[in-house]
Amino acid sequence: MPFDGLVLAAIKKELIDGALNVTPLLGSRIDRIYQPAPLELNIVLRQPGKRFRLLISARASEARIHLTEQAKKNPASPPLFCMVLRKHLEGGRIVGLAQEGLERILVFQIEVRNEINQLTQKNLVCEIMGKHSNVILVDATTQTIIDSIKRYSFNLSRYREVLPGRPYLHPPKQDKLAFDTLNEAIFQENIWQQPLAAKLEQILQRRFEGLSTLMSREIIYRAGLPADLTLNECGEYEINVLGQKLKLLYSKVRESSFQPALMVNEAGEPVEFAAFPLTHLRKLTARKATMNAIVDQFFTFQEERSWFNQKKQRLISLVQKEIDYQAKKISTFEQAGSLPYGEENLTEVDKAEKFKLYGELLLANAHCLEKGLTEVSLANFHDPSSRVLISLDPQLSPVENANAFFKKYQKIKKARLAIQPLLEKAHQERFYLLSVETALQQASTLSDLAEISQELMTTGYLAKIITSQKSKDKPKPKQKTSAPLKFVSSDSLTILVGKNNRQNDYLTMRLAQENDVWLHTKEIPGSHVVIKTNGQPVPPTTLQEAAILAAFYSRAWQSHNIPVDYTSRKNVKKPPGSRPGFVTYTNHRTIMVNPDKNLPVKLQQD
Repeated sequence: MPFDGLVLAAIKKELIDGALNVTPLLGSRIDRIYQPAPLELNIVLRQPGKRFRLLISARASEARIHLTEQAKKNPASPPLFCMVLRKHLEGGRIVGLAQEGLERILVFQIEVRNEINQLTQKNLVCEIMGKHSNVILVDATTQTIIDSIKRYSFNLSRYREVLPGRPYLHPPKQDKLAFDTLNEAIFQENIWQQPLAAKLEQILQRRFEGLSTLMSREIIYRAGLPADLTLNECGEYEINVLGQKLKLLYSKVRESSFQPALMVNEAGEPVEFAAFPLTHLRKLTARKATMNAIVDQFFTFQEERSWFNQKKQRLISLVQKEIDYQAKKISTFEQAGSLPYGEENLTEVDKAEKFKLYGELLLANAHCLEKGLTEVSLANFHDPSSRVLISLDPQLSPVENANAFFKKYQKIKKARLAIQPLLEKAHQERFYLLSVETALQQASTLSDLAEISQELMTTGYLAKIITSQKSKDKPKPKQKTSAPLKFVSSDSLTILVGKNNRQNDYLTMRLAQENDVWLHTKEIPGSHVVIKTNGQPVPPTTLQEAAILAAFYSRAWQSHNIPVDYTSRKNVKKPPGSRPGFVTYTNHRTIMVNPDKNLPVKLQQD
């Protein structure tokens, strides 16, 4: 996503001349200035009967300038730089835009009135240079810095200080050839002066103005040369054809004949953009629009995806924390029956039955035992060929030792009766949370996350999270459940797949008819799947495809030989008060399948 000099030149041309739905910027008045993020400005511009918004960002990975349709939430208190801009620029009129060559610096020349109502000019200098990007307000008459969105002194830069009151210095010039002075002789001379081991794309990017590495690769591709070609592999022919393609590109720049292109993947998602089509990205499709619209669309998508990923990861982390908590509860309950003297716990052997046996053997042999023994070996009347070694308390009689063992037996039995329902509930809760985690990992849209968030609110987990993080946000009102995924089998039958537990309940308990076929991975968290039968028998191919979908949309989607249960919908029940997505079913059969990531794409209904 290179915002290079060519892109900035195309942006500037559209802002000056207007193009399609882009309004010419010159003559616009600055109505309002906002700073929604530390390194981002939104400037609302006004013309008779029109208002539009200019975005300027100095963030390292998202530095850019363009018109935008996105109105962002602003902080309650404007930052200092925002207030400075409001003081000096609001009400002013944009009278010019300047870009030196194809440098990534665009200067907005703004005519404003000072304190004594005299017309003066202020320059808003936008330096779009990666991590060195900045937005600087400069007095045009004295070339003195009024303020900047980033301040730094000689401690950070030996070349210049960017501080209020300091003179504005242009960033260090890069040793690149200007596009409007290039000819064949100059091109040849500069190419052959480079290290022979250097790649052509590196040479073009380093020596010629306005070119990013991406556009350098495009020029090499248009010249019909290998992408990784080095200078020592080139002859006169390769250098000549490369020079011709670069000269042709620069001629279009001189004529302002830009061809902005947004490169999208098969899903229609923006991947790259440039001022000219990137034909070397053959797996991507080029979409045409204005440069401003393309850049706005690209970065809007990037920001939304970043926000989606952050929200998704936050929910996954919180759910995983609850899963770990339930796992600890399970471990605690299982160890609650741990016995003294280093004996095994309840999960390993039934120690209670051993204590019962010890007591029975001691009572049966009490007539031949004496007080004071520390241990005794007795024949096991359940297995006469074996003997049982029993440790005794010498302070107790044989009968008292037997009663002590019976007390331990009764204690463990009672502990088991009390712990078992708690252990069962913890297992169910962990299984439920694993299903939520699976739904989150497969979520692909903001609406998916909204539904899962709503589910976590209703089950109390998100409320707990909000309280623990001291969030002031109020829970959102209950939202309508969205439609499940819809597929069409090879036999033209509809297959529905729930994307989360709320959808699973809606799909199974409301959408599905009694004679429809219901599928779910056996004892594995995953989606409910329903085959709409319309009262007809289900062909084996459709049943196989539905089972594969159930396996793919489950926690075991990366495994093999996944058991999938299927039964008639009328055999599926939802216990009262149970968690979202939890059901019980009977009269089922099981089919073994392997998940196939290509099948959903093949069967997805348009």
